[in-house]
Amino acid sequence: MKGKLIAPALFILLSTALVWLSWKPMDQTTPKTEPKQMDATASGLSATDVDKLDVSEKPAKNDQDTEYQTRIRRFQSASQDYYEWEGIPGGEIKNKALLKNLATRPDYVDMAVKALSGGLEGISYESSASQAKLRVFSIEILEQASRFGSDEPLVQVVSDLKQKVRTGQKAPSGVEHDLVDCIFAWINSHDKSALAESPEMLFERLGYSPEFRPYFSKALNYAFNQNLSPVFIEKIKSLLIRDFLT
Repeated sequence: MKGKLIAPALFILLSTALVWLSWKPMDQTTPKTEPKQMDATASGLSATDVDKLDVSEKPAKNDQDTEYQTRIRRFQSASQDYYEWEGIPGGEIKNKALLKNLATRPDYVDMAVKALSGGLEGISYESSASQAKLRVFSIEILEQASRFGSDEPLVQVVSDLKQKVRTGQKAPSGVEHDLVDCIFAWINSHDKSALAESPEMLFERLGYSPEFRPYFSKALNYAFNQNLSPVFIEKIKSLLIRDFLT
């Protein structure tokens, strides 16, 4: 994320105040933000066309598939559509409609939770990159579900990932990155103005304890993009030393 140039004196002041944050990302990839709005007419899609986007019946069920295998194939197919539409005219509108569609479907939400918590069995990946893409897609679904008022699946995944980090379980790879991205997704799906006033909501809801300080710090950094007031900083510093699990 690119920061704005600021006067030297102000830079020194903020640098001191933000010592609790780690500004170096865990990797070169930052969490995805909400796609920019696009005019439906520019993509050749009417509002009705967008609303009709539906992947529930594709790919068609193979007679030899179990119900679970069919659900996996459809979940993977939806993920493939999502990435195929990225970067093409009208793709952002299609992806936004797709995520809204899937976030209201309990079976897809359940698959997203399993993909992130390590409980999605019977699925094969072409590469580690395809596995990572499916996890990112899953986070997008859960973030959208949280926007709709159902944050329990995302909260559950954060809890599962914290447990994996706590016990040293690193499989599937990327668990620590997923934890940061899931915390970021929870923040991004809520009213940031309200969170800025009462950041303890985040810490309480996601069961913060000081051992997870690096992950929460990075997620807060990503989410607020350095737009941090001195009052907000002091609140966060006081919360980062508390244990909300006791």
